[in-house]
Amino acid sequence: MEEMLLSKPSLVPAFCWEEGKPCIGKKIISSLKAGENKLVCVTDGNSFLGSHIVKELLSRGHLVRVTVHNQVDFEDLKGLIKEEDMNKLESVVVAKMKDLDSLCDAFSGCHAVFHTSSFIDPHGISGYSEQMAFLETEGARNVIEACGRAAYRRRCIFTSSLLASIWTSSNLDRVIDESCWSSEEFCRENKLWLALGKMRAEKIAWRKSKEMKVKLVTVCPGLLIDSSFPHDHKETSFPYLKGGSIMLRQGLLALADVGKVAEAHVRVYEAMDNGAYGRYLCFERVVQRLDEAIQLENELKIQDTSSKRSATMGQETEDSQKLRRIAAAAYDYDNDPRWADYWSNILIPPHLSSRSDVLDHYKRKFYQRYIDPDLVVEVMSTNGSSQSTNPSASSSSSSPPSYGQPQTHNIGSTARASGPSATAGQNPTSVHWYRQTIQFSVNAWVFVVAVLAIIPLAPKNLSSRAYRLSLMGTACSSLYSLYTLYGRPRAWNLQGIQVYLQSIIATKDFIYFIYCLTFVTSHLCLKVALIPVLCRSLEHVAKFLRRNFSRSTLYRTYLEDPCVWVESNTTTLSILSSHTEIGLGFLLIVSLFSWQRNIIQTFMYWQLLKLMYHAPVTAGYHQSVWAKIGRTINPLVHRYCPFLNTPLSAVQRWWLR
Repeated sequence: MEEMLLSKPSLVPAFCWEEGKPCIGKKIISSLKAGENKLVCVTDGNSFLGSHIVKELLSRGHLVRVTVHNQVDFEDLKGLIKEEDMNKLESVVVAKMKDLDSLCDAFSGCHAVFHTSSFIDPHGISGYSEQMAFLETEGARNVIEACGRAAYRRRCIFTSSLLASIWTSSNLDRVIDESCWSSEEFCRENKLWLALGKMRAEKIAWRKSKEMKVKLVTVCPGLLIDSSFPHDHKETSFPYLKGGSIMLRQGLLALADVGKVAEAHVRVYEAMDNGAYGRYLCFERVVQRLDEAIQLENELKIQDTSSKRSATMGQETEDSQKLRRIAAAAYDYDNDPRWADYWSNILIPPHLSSRSDVLDHYKRKFYQRYIDPDLVVEVMSTNGSSQSTNPSASSSSSSPPSYGQPQTHNIGSTARASGPSATAGQNPTSVHWYRQTIQFSVNAWVFVVAVLAIIPLAPKNLSSRAYRLSLMGTACSSLYSLYTLYGRPRAWNLQGIQVYLQSIIATKDFIYFIYCLTFVTSHLCLKVALIPVLCRSLEHVAKFLRRNFSRSTLYRTYLEDPCVWVESNTTTLSILSSHTEIGLGFLLIVSLFSWQRNIIQTFMYWQLLKLMYHAPVTAGYHQSVWAKIGRTINPLVHRYCPFLNTPLSAVQRWWLR
């Protein structure tokens, strides 16, 4: 391999921060040419693996560019890499996985791209969700496309995971090699979201690489560990170890030293000149003995932060902690730009994000991280309210949060009957079954009526009535779901209703309730508006049948295959719904030029689309669709209608506000 000479950029430091953004590599005037010095780009260089790859590349004399998402990631990067190594970096670039243009700018002139695919929330308690699996897949597609468009040489070293190869419902004791792939259906059924995300991301990367003619190598490591594991990187381990007992029994719980995995990435890249290609499974050892597994499990147990602090800080008094908590509560978070970036990177369920106790908890964690490291932040209880009707269900601050499982809480009053005896005598299982049955009945009825409304041969009068009845049924179903999950407002005054609305406004049920009200009250009869309604009812019906009638002969004979297909393609249905919802917005704009125009309905629906764009439950799908629209429309506007740039920029500022 040819000798690589390094020299410093001649006019500015290798990295700087201007107006809250790292400087783009184009702003750095370097005396080096990418073609001579093997410039490479590492995505998410602030991650556990990414930082080790950066250090390994620098130690081997490569010129390295690093991408980060925001200032919080930039601060993390400076904490992980020594200052002398930071000064060796070609640049630090802002590039988000959902923004293809920023990725193209970041990869411009690079000989290769190391996509670490480190899509795990490092700051919150959410671990890795199904939504994150979808976002990681979209990010992988954008990375490969940007590599094909902008890289000096179309090469990508893609970090996947051993989880992408080991999970399947049959023949679990088979030999695992580079030809093995995890089953998407099995991962969905068992909520193995990290395995699902890694498997889908790697598959889409291989498909996209053929389309873009990118030379791709994927590295599939086991559970990453190093000398600081698990104390500094515990959050990245929990999603991997879901299903750990099965992995242990089958001899699939493999560990890999992060330093050696980083070295493997670099060696594979250097061997690409000699034809290295394909998938590489990467691990150091397999946990086979029970004592090793117990030790690993004990190390990963979530402990109360206060007990850990007291062991290392024995002289810490309660009075000093009280003063620190007061100072943390009085801190001006709104005027600290780091807080906005920190909060935007916290991935938690939408019904928790608007609660004041959750917000206060993360404010204290932010204060501990950036202002006062000695502040003790206790583990947040996952139980929402102390006013539970069941005294045995009291919350415990020492119990760990349930990763990957939905958590309900008591926002309002959930009393269902007057008198204490009625509440005390209820069987929670029967009540839950009763609610599920009601939801199933309503959604099954909605599905049948919606199909009747869409059939072209149905009489117009009957079709129109079925259209409105299906929308009304979905609105009632969503309203009932909100009532069972969140109860009623605690107080029927302006403040109480405002607090209640803040807790439900970002939920999927509330969004569908407003969606149905928007169209059921309109004189326009847009049959295409029933597509999201059909998808929603289909998901609810399939889930209920699969969980409660799996042993029925009738179900196994006629309904099992359709239900399995629906549950395996929930992402596809969500993508279809998001395309339909956005298309309806443009249809309403077109209707403004007809005699059936309704300005108020159009304005309200676009406000709803804006909510869908920002709400966590729908943001991933809608942002993906809007990104595709932007990639198609923006070049045409710049070329043929440049006068539209100003109004479109104003609309975009309102949209992103």
